[in-house]
Amino acid sequence: MSFNWGPWDGSGMVSEDLRAEYERRGLGLIDPAEGVAAFFAELDQPEGPAQVILMSAAKEGLPL
Repeated sequence: MSFNWGPWDGSGMVSEDLRAEYERRGLGLIDPAEGVAAFFAELDQPEGPAQVILMSAAKEGLPL
């Protein structure tokens, strides 16, 4: 099992400039409480989907 996270809100890796760029693109930062809950929910699954994506974004910002 491996996890690949996007940027988390309140962490040291996101500068104010980077935060503004994500916001401009309609992308949000992962809420720490939601990210931790998602992490433990995935660990609690004996089997699961091959890929899980957790992100925060406005629908308009996604290239669908």
